[in-house]
Order: sequence, then structure tokens, then C-alpha cells
Amino acid sequence: MKIFIKNKKFIIGLIFLGTLAISSTALASLVDWPSSPLGTPLDPDGSKTGEKSTLADLVKYFYEWAIALGGLAAFIALTIAGSQYMTSAGNPAQMQESKDRIKLAFFGLVLLLASWLI
Repeated sequence: MKIFIKNKKFIIGLIFLGTLAISSTALASLVDWPSSPLGTPLDPDGSKTGEKSTLADLVKYFYEWAIALGGLAAFIALTIAGSQYMTSAGNPAQMQESKDRIKLAFFGLVLLLASWLI
């Protein structure tokens, strides 16, 4: 009985992924995709650029958006940690916590930019 339940979940997952893969081209043509922050256009039906976007274009498009949103998240984390550090005068535990957050935000930003280099 347990094997049937596991197989049932697997089969439902495959049906879902198959349906998503088949309908992704129809859904992609319904959306007017903006250019990525670095200017990569995504044109699933080829109406704007004259040629359809490939899988490599899609990966590049989402990667550039992820880099931009990750940079924004690092900036927000640094801003919050900096304001926490400024308001923690006299409380060494809170000062240490905010220093750790600043270090982690910079480490995350370095990892984000290092992934772009790779």
C-alpha cells in the first residue's frame, strides 16, 4: 500500500510537470516579458526580435533577475543592520548581533558577485 501511495505521488508529479511543460509556451506568449536588468530580452514567440528565445536565453534572463534581486536584498539587509548598529549604543549584545548581520550581508553579496564571475 505504501509503494502505491509513493508511486501515485510520483505519477501525479510527472503529470503536473508534463502539463506545465506543454502549457509553458502558451503561457509565455500571453505575458509581455520586460527586459532583464542587464538588457536581455525574452521573446518566446519571436514577435519582437524576429527569433524565438532559446532555453539558454531563458536561463540567462532569470539569472540576471536573480542577481539584481539578490543585490537589492543585500542592500536592504545592510541598511537594516546598519540602522540596528546605530541604534544599539550601549548594548554590546545588540552591537555584536548587528556586526554579524553586516558581515553576513557582505558575505552574501560577495557570493552573489562571485557566482556572476563563474
